[in-house]
Amino acid sequence: MRLHPACLVAAALLLGLFSAFSDFSVAISLDAWLLLGLIVVQAWVFAGQFFLLFLLQKTGGPVLLSLLGAVGAVVGVPIAIFLQGERPPEGLFLGASLIAIGVVLVTWGGVKMAIIITKEE
Repeated sequence: MRLHPACLVAAALLLGLFSAFSDFSVAISLDAWLLLGLIVVQAWVFAGQFFLLFLLQKTGGPVLLSLLGAVGAVVGVPIAIFLQGERPPEGLFLGASLIAIGVVLVTWGGVKMAIIITKEE
């Protein structure tokens, strides 16, 4: 069994256990079509994100995939500042600059490695 289906199964089991052993109910009225539609849309978005994540891993490899968290932070901070009105954290520009330099260096190193491997063949 691959890891991602196992994680989803484990999450479903934990959710079921949580709802069985607590006073909190995860039951949804079947008359609430808007809620059911929202859950279906969220499930498809979640599945689409996993598909894109694994496609990125297959295309770029694990090193490029490891940059995803840092790049996500650089994208997420401006969204928090401009759309949610949060205050910019100290060291924002220094951190974003270092992340950008790291992405450029890793990408440049990957391109150089690909050129070296191509020349050897």
